[in-house]
Amino acid sequence: MAIDYWDPPFTFGEAIVAAMGGMSVFDPDHEVAFRFPAGWMLMLMLVAYIPLSYPYRDLMGYGREVLVASGSRWSWWLSKCLWVTLVALLGCALLVVACAIVSLLWGGEPSLLVPDGFLECAGLGSELAGPYDLRPFVLVFPLMVVAVCLLQLALSLALGPTLAFASTSVVLLASAYLFHPLLPGEYLMIARLDLSIPNGMSLRSGASYALVIAAASVLVGGLHFSRMDCIDKELSI
Repeated sequence: MAIDYWDPPFTFGEAIVAAMGGMSVFDPDHEVAFRFPAGWMLMLMLVAYIPLSYPYRDLMGYGREVLVASGSRWSWWLSKCLWVTLVALLGCALLVVACAIVSLLWGGEPSLLVPDGFLECAGLGSELAGPYDLRPFVLVFPLMVVAVCLLQLALSLALGPTLAFASTSVVLLASAYLFHPLLPGEYLMIARLDLSIPNGMSLRSGASYALVIAAASVLVGGLHFSRMDCIDKELSI
């Protein structure tokens, strides 16, 4: 956020851009350099990593006794989906609170309106005039993060936590390198949204897509878990 040629104090919205701006669309045909969004990816990987191993470790340990006592695999599975959802939302909340604190320390205002010109100063290309209202992004962002974490949870049953986390990392990397509406990471980068570029990703479509991913992950993961041999699964990972 040390931009010498940006005079006003950083507002809450500008701190969100600095954290979750991502990168402009990569265009190899125009010889545009690929600027890897390291901070963006590391933050999302951290949020995804926190709820990664507990459900699987619980299943391979004390959770198996709870599962037998309850007599319902779906109850155990839905409780773990709820736990992952709450932890993912907590991670998003901590990120938002951190941005708010940084903004207040910088002397900024608690506004989610980003003035025209700030995206360019932050190194993010913007072809549409501001100001940019980030309120829809702040609402859709946690939905997509929860969807990604639930998808990772479902994959961890079939692949194990390590490969599931690797799959999440690959999806985020592909989202940065490519520009496709089926990649969840596109909706987590402000620089890829229709508020900053023409034909950008719609947050309304992103919210619907996040709900589809979350519902499919819970359903397919639950169906797989209801038929899974937990003892053989432990020996094979």
